[in-house]
Amino acid sequence: MQKIEDEIYQNKNSIKNPKKVSTIKKKFIFYKLSFYFFCLLFILMVIFVYQVYKSNPNLRIPLPFQKASNEEKIKIENEKMMKYIATLIQLPDEEPVIADILTKETIESQPFFENAEIGDKLIIFYNSKKAMLYSPETKLIKELANIKEADPDLPREMLGI
Repeated sequence: MQKIEDEIYQNKNSIKNPKKVSTIKKKFIFYKLSFYFFCLLFILMVIFVYQVYKSNPNLRIPLPFQKASNEEKIKIENEKMMKYIATLIQLPDEEPVIADILTKETIESQPFFENAEIGDKLIIFYNSKKAMLYSPETKLIKELANIKEADPDLPREMLGI
Protein backbone atom coordinates (compact mmCIF):
# COMPACT_ATOMS: atom_id res chain seq x y z
CA MET A 1 0.00 0.00 0.00
CA GLN A 2 2.88 2.34 0.75
CA LYS A 3 4.22 1.83 -2.78
CA ILE A 4 0.90 2.85 -4.27
CA GLU A 5 0.77 5.97 -2.10
CA ASP A 6 4.33 6.86 -3.15
CA GLU A 7 3.40 6.43 -6.80
CA ILE A 8 0.40 8.71 -6.38
CA TYR A 9 2.44 11.48 -4.77
CA GLN A 10 5.26 11.13 -7.29
CA ASN A 11 2.83 11.25 -10.19
CA LYS A 12 0.90 14.20 -8.71
CA ASN A 13 4.07 16.22 -8.53
CA SER A 14 5.15 15.38 -12.06
CA ILE A 15 1.63 15.46 -13.65
CA LYS A 16 2.91 14.00 -16.87
CA ASN A 17 0.01 11.61 -17.28
CA PRO A 18 -3.18 12.56 -15.40
CA LYS A 19 -4.98 9.38 -16.51
CA LYS A 20 -2.31 7.26 -14.90
CA VAL A 21 -2.72 9.15 -11.63
CA SER A 22 -6.47 8.58 -11.56
CA THR A 23 -5.96 4.87 -12.31
CA ILE A 24 -3.49 4.58 -9.47
CA LYS A 25 -5.91 6.41 -7.14
CA LYS A 26 -8.68 4.00 -8.11
CA LYS A 27 -6.42 1.02 -7.41
CA PHE A 28 -5.42 2.48 -4.08
CA ILE A 29 -9.05 3.07 -3.08
CA PHE A 30 -9.98 -0.44 -4.25
CA TYR A 31 -7.19 -2.04 -2.20
CA LYS A 32 -8.03 0.04 0.84
CA LEU A 33 -11.74 -0.80 0.64
CA SER A 34 -10.94 -4.47 0.05
CA PHE A 35 -8.74 -4.52 3.14
CA TYR A 36 -11.46 -2.95 5.31
CA PHE A 37 -14.09 -5.27 3.85
CA PHE A 38 -12.07 -8.40 4.69
CA CYS A 39 -11.29 -7.11 8.18
CA LEU A 40 -14.99 -6.50 8.79
CA LEU A 41 -15.83 -9.92 7.34
CA PHE A 42 -13.29 -11.58 9.62
CA ILE A 43 -14.65 -9.82 12.71
CA LEU A 44 -18.22 -10.78 11.83
CA MET A 45 -17.15 -14.38 11.25
CA VAL A 46 -15.42 -14.53 14.66
CA ILE A 47 -18.52 -13.12 16.36
CA PHE A 48 -20.76 -15.63 14.56
CA VAL A 49 -18.57 -18.61 15.49
CA TYR A 50 -18.41 -17.43 19.10
CA GLN A 51 -22.21 -17.12 19.30
CA VAL A 52 -22.73 -20.60 17.82
CA TYR A 53 -20.09 -22.07 20.14
CA LYS A 54 -21.62 -20.36 23.16
CA SER A 55 -25.20 -21.39 22.35
CA ASN A 56 -24.53 -25.07 21.53
CA PRO A 57 -22.41 -26.98 24.06
CA ASN A 58 -22.50 -30.12 21.90
CA LEU A 59 -20.23 -28.43 19.37
CA ARG A 60 -17.53 -27.73 21.91
CA ILE A 61 -14.28 -29.56 21.48
CA PRO A 62 -12.76 -30.41 24.86
CA LEU A 63 -9.37 -28.85 25.38
CA PRO A 64 -6.50 -31.08 26.55
CA PHE A 65 -6.62 -29.73 30.09
CA GLN A 66 -10.41 -30.28 30.23
CA LYS A 67 -10.40 -33.91 29.11
CA ALA A 68 -9.77 -35.43 32.51
CA SER A 69 -12.90 -36.63 34.25
CA ASN A 70 -13.17 -36.70 38.04
CA GLU A 71 -11.95 -40.30 38.12
CA GLU A 72 -8.93 -39.42 36.00
CA LYS A 73 -8.17 -36.37 38.16
CA ILE A 74 -8.33 -38.51 41.29
CA LYS A 75 -6.09 -41.12 39.65
CA ILE A 76 -3.54 -38.44 38.71
CA GLU A 77 -3.64 -36.99 42.24
CA ASN A 78 -3.18 -40.47 43.73
CA GLU A 79 -0.22 -41.18 41.43
CA LYS A 80 1.46 -37.92 42.49
CA MET A 81 0.77 -38.73 46.12
CA MET A 82 2.20 -42.25 45.77
CA LYS A 83 5.35 -40.88 44.07
CA TYR A 84 5.82 -38.51 46.99
CA ILE A 85 5.24 -41.26 49.56
CA ALA A 86 7.75 -43.44 47.68
CA THR A 87 10.39 -40.82 48.49
CA LEU A 88 9.60 -41.20 52.19
CA ILE A 89 9.26 -44.97 52.51
CA GLN A 90 9.85 -48.05 50.38
CA LEU A 91 6.52 -49.16 48.93
CA PRO A 92 5.51 -52.64 47.76
CA ASP A 93 5.47 -53.27 44.00
CA GLU A 94 1.70 -53.40 43.61
CA GLU A 95 -1.22 -51.14 42.95
CA PRO A 96 -2.66 -49.87 46.25
CA VAL A 97 -6.29 -49.30 47.13
CA ILE A 98 -6.73 -45.72 48.27
CA ALA A 99 -9.71 -44.52 50.29
CA ASP A 100 -10.52 -41.11 51.76
CA ILE A 101 -11.43 -40.68 55.40
CA LEU A 102 -14.85 -39.03 55.25
CA THR A 103 -16.10 -39.32 58.84
CA LYS A 104 -14.39 -39.87 62.17
CA GLU A 105 -17.35 -41.26 64.10
CA THR A 106 -17.25 -44.75 62.62
CA ILE A 107 -13.49 -45.20 62.91
CA GLU A 108 -12.64 -43.52 66.23
CA SER A 109 -12.90 -46.78 68.15
CA GLN A 110 -10.10 -48.41 66.12
CA PRO A 111 -6.56 -47.69 67.34
CA PHE A 112 -5.16 -47.47 63.80
CA PHE A 113 -7.33 -44.41 63.17
CA GLU A 114 -6.57 -42.58 66.44
CA ASN A 115 -4.76 -39.71 64.68
CA ALA A 116 -6.95 -39.74 61.59
CA GLU A 117 -8.53 -36.53 60.34
CA ILE A 118 -11.19 -35.98 57.71
CA GLY A 119 -9.44 -35.82 54.35
CA ASP A 120 -6.66 -38.26 55.25
CA LYS A 121 -5.99 -41.21 52.93
CA LEU A 122 -6.06 -44.87 53.82
CA ILE A 123 -3.65 -46.73 51.54
CA ILE A 124 -3.87 -50.52 51.51
CA PHE A 125 -1.55 -52.96 49.78
CA TYR A 126 -3.51 -56.22 49.74
CA ASN A 127 -0.81 -58.57 48.45
CA SER A 128 1.77 -57.23 50.90
CA LYS A 129 -0.87 -57.03 53.64
CA LYS A 130 0.12 -53.51 54.69
CA ALA A 131 -1.95 -50.43 55.45
CA MET A 132 -0.93 -46.82 55.77
CA LEU A 133 -2.66 -43.68 56.98
CA TYR A 134 -1.41 -40.62 55.09
CA SER A 135 -2.25 -36.93 55.53
CA PRO A 136 -2.11 -34.98 52.24
CA GLU A 137 -2.36 -31.68 54.14
CA THR A 138 0.73 -32.21 56.28
CA LYS A 139 2.36 -34.66 53.83
CA LEU A 140 3.07 -37.07 56.69
CA ILE A 141 2.53 -40.78 57.12
CA LYS A 142 0.52 -40.91 60.34
CA GLU A 143 0.29 -44.67 60.82
CA LEU A 144 1.65 -47.93 59.36
CA ALA A 145 0.25 -51.38 60.09
CA ASN A 146 0.24 -54.97 58.90
CA ILE A 147 -3.09 -56.49 57.88
CA LYS A 148 -3.83 -60.00 59.09
CA GLU A 149 -6.22 -60.89 56.27
CA ALA A 150 -6.38 -59.21 52.90
CA ASP A 151 -10.14 -58.78 52.67
CA PRO A 152 -11.28 -56.79 49.58
CA ASP A 153 -14.02 -55.12 51.65
CA LEU A 154 -11.54 -53.99 54.31
CA PRO A 155 -11.48 -50.29 53.40
CA ARG A 156 -15.28 -50.14 53.50
CA GLU A 157 -15.39 -51.86 56.89
CA MET A 158 -12.61 -49.72 58.33
CA LEU A 159 -14.14 -46.50 57.08
CA GLY A 160 -17.72 -47.44 57.91
CA ILE A 161 -18.90 -47.01 54.32
